Amino acid sequence: MAKRRKLTKDLLNFEKRLTEFAKGASMGELAEALLQHPVHGPLLRAFAAEEAAPEHANFLERLQSIPDRRARSIMKTQVITVKPSTPITKVARLLVRHKVGEVPVVDERNKTKVIGVVSETDLLAAPANAKTVAEVMRKQFISVTPDTPIDQIVRMLAKRKMGSVPVIDAGRLVGIINRIDVLRARYGG
Repeated sequence: MAKRRKLTKDLLNFEKRLTEFAKGASMGELAEALLQHPVHGPLLRAFAAEEAAPEHANFLERLQSIPDRRARSIMKTQVITVKPSTPITKVARLLVRHKVGEVPVVDERNKTKVIGVVSETDLLAAPANAKTVAEVMRKQFISVTPDTPIDQIVRMLAKRKMGSVPVIDAGRLVGIINRIDVLRARYGG
């Protein structure tokens, strides 16, 4: 009985620390770290062996249900892109058709290398004689990696008033995250 009480107390402390640790960790990283940990590994194995108090029997289930809190868990991998040579009129139609506010601009020869972004604001501010994306795109842009914590992306989108952010891994475009993706992750839906 004393072992069960200690195990229950350890679990309560562990769950508090786990909540903080899980922010920004993928489930694979989390599970591996926990199982290798000298204190928490045996604790988890004890719970798996049902040595814990009955009220904590679903602990492993709850552990597995912690959502991944990184960009990779909410990014869209089907990304609408344009090239510098794309006519402005075509970009405008793409933005309207797909209901997005901006798109990444990719290299003419390498469709995974982002060289800029173009937004509806850029198109509205374009000089009347501008014809292609190259003339209106922003070459300086902010991107994230698949491992960027969602909370950091939230702050970034809000502070910089951005509509979306490209996700780049090892110099290659792998996804995009927009405000709706972040709202869905934060509030459900």
